[in-house]
Amino acid sequence: MGFVYPEVRMHGHKGQPLSIEITVEPHGGIRGRCPECRRSAPGYDRLPERRWLFVPLWGIPTYFLYAPRRVECIEHGVVVEHIPWIVNFLCLVLSPDAGHTDGLGAGCHDFYTPKLKRFQVLLRF
Repeated sequence: MGFVYPEVRMHGHKGQPLSIEITVEPHGGIRGRCPECRRSAPGYDRLPERRWLFVPLWGIPTYFLYAPRRVECIEHGVVVEHIPWIVNFLCLVLSPDAGHTDGLGAGCHDFYTPKLKRFQVLLRF
C-alpha cells in the first residue's frame, strides 16, 4: 500500500470553511493489493474517481478523491484494490430511527443495535 496526496483544497464561503478535498494518487512503483488476501497484484485498469467522506478535520467535512485501481489477483481474479481508508477510519453511523445513515460508503458497516437511539462511534483498525 502506498499513496500520495498531491493536492489539498479547502472550499469555503465568506471566509468560512465548508469542506476539505484531498486528492489521493497511488505511489509510483507500488502495486495495488487484493482486498481479499492483501497480496500485491498487477494493475488491470482504473475506475472513475469518487469521493469518500473521511473523518472531519477540525470539524470540517473532509473528502478523499481517488480513482480506485482494479488489480488482477492470481487467486481472486480482477478486483478493486484494497483501499485502507475504507477499513481504517472513525465511522459515525446514525441509527435507522433517525431516518438515514451516514454515507461513508463501502466498508462502513451499520453496527446499530435497537437499544441505542443516538450516534454510534466505532473505531476500526
